[in-house]
Amino acid sequence: MPGSTAKAAINQELGFIGNGKAYSKDFGNWHFAFLPSGQWRYNPREARALTRWLDRDLAAAKEAGKHLAVVHHEPYFTSETEAHERAEDHKPWIDVMWKHRVRLTLSGSQHNYERSCAVNNRDRCDDDGITAFQVSTGGIELRPFTSSPQYIEKRFSDTHGFLRLTLRTDGSFDWNFVPTTGEGTDEGTRPAPEPDN
Repeated sequence: MPGSTAKAAINQELGFIGNGKAYSKDFGNWHFAFLPSGQWRYNPREARALTRWLDRDLAAAKEAGKHLAVVHHEPYFTSETEAHERAEDHKPWIDVMWKHRVRLTLSGSQHNYERSCAVNNRDRCDDDGITAFQVSTGGIELRPFTSSPQYIEKRFSDTHGFLRLTLRTDGSFDWNFVPTTGEGTDEGTRPAPEPDN
């Protein structure tokens, strides 16, 4: 509610989260790490420090038996538009995500919708890889794509809407893009990982 002095739920739980700070939170058997992409642009030294934090955070969560997900604003596994390119500087984060076999990432920024194959840190589809969702299909004008990476399995730039995820205890998940205007849709299921992953 505008003007409310109540703290956001995450601040009530974790305390004040400063601008540009990373944090993580468990949702059932899933562990989410939240990373501030802007640090690569404005404070690369801090971004490198966050890479070390991410490595420790994901290692601990994996040791605890959690399935892993990461949220960051600027996408790495993405098509280009006239306004945005791939966030190449995020590669150290991607390498850490691959090391710990992150199951999915959520990002935005491109003003369209994309979903990758399960992709590794070398841009190759891999059963153990990351399913990367790039969802920025709110009310703002959408942007057409200017490149076609082979790891992108589904994309559209003519539909506003939102992504619904259903995360299961065994690490499997369903996705369903719900259009509000336009005809773009995407839905599917990723099965649970093999026991050693």
